[in-house]
Amino acid sequence: MKRKTTILIFLSVLTLSAFPQVDYIEFKNQYSLTCAVPDSAVVVRNQILLDSIQSVEIVNGEKEYLYDFGWVYYMRYLKWSDMNDLKISASSFERGWHEFKDLSALWNLSGIYRTLGDCTKSLDLTETYLQEVPDTISVDYKQVYYRYKFCRNKE
Repeated sequence: MKRKTTILIFLSVLTLSAFPQVDYIEFKNQYSLTCAVPDSAVVVRNQILLDSIQSVEIVNGEKEYLYDFGWVYYMRYLKWSDMNDLKISASSFERGWHEFKDLSALWNLSGIYRTLGDCTKSLDLTETYLQEVPDTISVDYKQVYYRYKFCRNKE
């Protein structure tokens, strides 16, 4: 773990001081988060990694970076229930949707607005997702149902 941390710090310093650009697709293998709720140390390590390249130009893989950045802050929210983390996550997913039409970012953004209590925005984004998703991608309509059910019960 100490060696990985040293490498991470070295890469961060090297990236920030020597190269004003980064190819996130090549860099992405350092990032490791899944849908499962990870250990706190993994969340913090990934946050530091992604924060470290936030101030450089991403020349390849900005869509993936925005998704990963949003996801790590969502995981931070799940760990520590800090609403600021949820808002940072929403901002990153919002950029991913508007700049790259990333449907995964749109889906996650809809869920975040539901968690924030803005059911109108959540359901509007869910409907946009349903309109935009191609027929080749299967939709989990059970999850769509839960979004509507959650919001209907809140009102």
